[in-house]
Amino acid sequence: MSYSQLTSTIAQLLMYSCTTKQSNRHMKDHEPPVCAYLGVMIHCKTRKRDLVDTFFKLGLSVSYDRMLEISTSMANDACRRYVQEGIVCPANLFQNGFTSSAVDNIDHNPSSISSKDSFYGTGISFFQHISEDAQGVVQAFDQSETMLKCQSKRVSLLPESYSNLPPAVLRFNETDIPLVEGELSIDMFSFPAALKGEFKWLKHVAENLTVRATVGTNISWSAYHAAVLPDGNKLPAVSLKDHSLVFALNHTNYSRWLLIHLRDMVQLLKKNPETHRAFLDGNFVVNKTEKKFSCMAIDQTHEQNNACVKADGGAVGLTENPGALRRLMVAGPEMARLVNEFENVTECFVNTNASNKLHHEQILSFQESFRNYIVSLYGVIYDLGNPFLETSKDLLGLDS
Repeated sequence: MSYSQLTSTIAQLLMYSCTTKQSNRHMKDHEPPVCAYLGVMIHCKTRKRDLVDTFFKLGLSVSYDRMLEISTSMANDACRRYVQEGIVCPANLFQNGFTSSAVDNIDHNPSSISSKDSFYGTGISFFQHISEDAQGVVQAFDQSETMLKCQSKRVSLLPESYSNLPPAVLRFNETDIPLVEGELSIDMFSFPAALKGEFKWLKHVAENLTVRATVGTNISWSAYHAAVLPDGNKLPAVSLKDHSLVFALNHTNYSRWLLIHLRDMVQLLKKNPETHRAFLDGNFVVNKTEKKFSCMAIDQTHEQNNACVKADGGAVGLTENPGALRRLMVAGPEMARLVNEFENVTECFVNTNASNKLHHEQILSFQESFRNYIVSLYGVIYDLGNPFLETSKDLLGLDS
C-alpha cells in the first residue's frame, strides 16, 4: 500500500469522526467512501450485524442500520427501474457488448426431514466480454431516491409477474428442428498444429527431468502453455466430453445433447456470424483474473456464483424471512457492484505488478514439486512395467 493511500484513508476516517454539536451522530453528508465500503463489504461477506457494529464503534465503518438504509435505497431504485423498463436488467450491465449467460437451478436443502430452511430457485448469470475494440456503453439511469434522504429499511415488492411465472407447455407433439444449411463437416486444419504443440510440451518435460527446476522452467502443462502461447488468455481449442464416458455415467440424455451442441457449433458460422467471430476470439470462456491461461468455462463460473449465494453471507438462514430474502436477491447484486467499483478505483486494490499476471503454477516451488512427481511416477513404471500393456484384472496403484 502506498503512502498516498494511507493518507487518504486516515483523512477519511478523521472526516467521518466529525459529528454535530447537538448529538453524537455521524453526518451523512460527510460520509466518506472508505467507511461506507467497509460496512457494505463486511455485510456482503458475512451478513453479521455484530461484526459491522463492532467496526462502527471503532469508528472504522458505517453502522448496521446505515448499511440497511443504503441497501434499501439501491434495492428500491432497482425495483423502480425494473418496472419502468419492463425487464430485469442489472445496472452494471454494459450495452452493445458481447454477453454470454448461464441458467441453472440453485437448490439448498439442509434438512431433508422438515425442509425448514430449504431454498429452491433458478440462478441466471451474465458474463460480458469487454475488449479494447468493444468496451461497451454504460447504462444511463437516475437514482430517484438518494442515499442521504433514505430513511426506510423496507425493500419494495417486485411485480407479481416477476415472482409468479405461468407454466410453459409445448403445444406441438413434435419438436420443430431447424434445417441444416449445407454439409455438416468440421474443419480439422488446426488439429495437427495443436497436437504438435502438445508433443513439444512432452519433449520439454523430458529434457528438464534430470535437472532441478529453476525460474522459468515451466514443465507443468498449464505453466508451459501460459509461457509459450502468444496470448495466454485465449484458449487455442476446446474439446468435448468423451461420448463413451457420458454413457458410462448413465447420462444418455447428456450424450444426445452433445451431438446437438456439435451440430449447432458447426452451423454457427452460417446462422450467426457475429457469435462465431466472438467465439473465435475466445469469448466462450470467462476471465475472472488477469492471470495467463486461467480461463474458466461458463458453467463452472456460474456454479461459483451459486456457491456465493449458498455460503455464509448468502441465502442460508433467510428462507423463512421473505423480506430479508428479497433484500438479498434484489439489493445483493447492487451492493456487490458498489464494492467492485470502489476496489477498481482504489490504489491498494489495483495490482500492476507483472508477477500478478502469471499463471499460479508459474512458481519455482510448484515446478519442483511437479518434477518430483514425474520422476517418482517414472520410477514406479520402470519397476513395474508399462501398465497399459497389463492384461490382468488387478487394480494397479501407481502412486500413493
